[in-house]
Amino acid sequence: MRKVAILGSGAGGTMVANTLQQELDESEWQITIIDREEEHHFQSGYLFIPFGVYSKNDVLKPKKEFIPQGVEFVVDEVVNIDKDQRRVKTAMGEYDYDWLVIATGCRIAPEEIDGMMAGWGKDIFDFYTLEGAIELRKKLKYFKSGKIVLNIAEIPYKCPIAPLDFVFMADWFFTVTGVRDKVDIELVTPLDNVFTKPVAAKKLAEFPANKNIKVTPHFDIAQVNTDEKTIESHKGDKVGYDLLVAIPPNMGDQALIDSDISDPVGYVPTDNHTLKAENADRIFAIGDTTNVPTSKAGSVAHYMSSTLAENLVREIDGEDPLPTFDGHATCFLASGFEKAILLDFNYDVEPLPGKFPFPGMGPFSLLQESLSNHFFLLRTSSTQPSAAIILGKPVVVNDSRTAWAISSAVAPASSALRVLDITDPLELAPMAMPSLIRSWHFWSSGPASRQVCPSFLKSLKTSGNLPENFS
Repeated sequence: MRKVAILGSGAGGTMVANTLQQELDESEWQITIIDREEEHHFQSGYLFIPFGVYSKNDVLKPKKEFIPQGVEFVVDEVVNIDKDQRRVKTAMGEYDYDWLVIATGCRIAPEEIDGMMAGWGKDIFDFYTLEGAIELRKKLKYFKSGKIVLNIAEIPYKCPIAPLDFVFMADWFFTVTGVRDKVDIELVTPLDNVFTKPVAAKKLAEFPANKNIKVTPHFDIAQVNTDEKTIESHKGDKVGYDLLVAIPPNMGDQALIDSDISDPVGYVPTDNHTLKAENADRIFAIGDTTNVPTSKAGSVAHYMSSTLAENLVREIDGEDPLPTFDGHATCFLASGFEKAILLDFNYDVEPLPGKFPFPGMGPFSLLQESLSNHFFLLRTSSTQPSAAIILGKPVVVNDSRTAWAISSAVAPASSALRVLDITDPLELAPMAMPSLIRSWHFWSSGPASRQVCPSFLKSLKTSGNLPENFS
């Protein structure tokens, strides 16, 4: 029996496991997922817990619900990877592998900033962990006046638009609670603007200005002075706070560092397009644990999963991996007041204004704030074969558990989740509007691609859901 080991059962690891289970003969292959957590965390939902939109129960589900039959799920902590012997050592045992998928994600490391831990959980909080988001909720619930500073310590960090998400939601929250005029909100960043991509950054910078949110760029934090409640840069500049919301340095899993598979920060050197780990035989990496130059986000893991699974199977079959991953990322930025901003980009195409998924038609707006962006997701609740729209793409899924796993990987929790029970994907079209149709299976993944599969279009025309002259 040959073996595939997957380290981590977050969005990326779970999707790869589901795909490989369908591609590999179960009489010849054993797929094992190893993860320290029994519950799946909808990490995008953490952002909305501090504002009372989500609770703990909204972001947790048992991981076993998303792991297909025949795949072994082991709850254990990885402590070492021996890539020469092809063996994974855990706290409670050892697992040999023929191919390895690393999907261990990344974590925050507040201890890396001098002085930060002295105020941690007192006047300094995060929303990148479930515990941090819950504690921050307690602090914000009765916050009546003062200065809230959100600081980004360094790049890269998970979900590049999350800082904007937070300050926009804070603006909405304090407006609703009636104290916005007594609360100052400031975003302090090491970047030269509010986002990494120049066209998008220029456009997005208009929003905090209109919402009376101060942005302080070029601030490389050196330490936190908890006694005087200031953060201090390496240049000696200081910003005061009453409440500090921190995005500390992000790092990969310590076991990867200890195993000499990652760089010193814990990210696996990974081919940008094939997703093969560099300088490591029969190892692939996916999601936040990679060092590829695109966003650390669930949507990216979603797009990566098809490339990785295909290339792993190709290697098993003696073929070279294909360089098909293009860095595709799709991000919904919650701007408050039931509106959102949509970004779609890859390695070569930065976020640009326009309409999505159909140019000139939409219904979603790129780099623009709209209500339709906010209500972008339709998700199934049925236990029967169903159709769901995820990022504007109709997806036929085996059951609601699979739909939940997929949507959790890509759907920001700010979206109002409309639940439908649908057994035929074409039944979805009249409700979703023809311009919403973008097939997962038949589209190429690049954001510049806008080519619909002819057979899919034909079926829609036959059902009367698209005009005959549509092309």
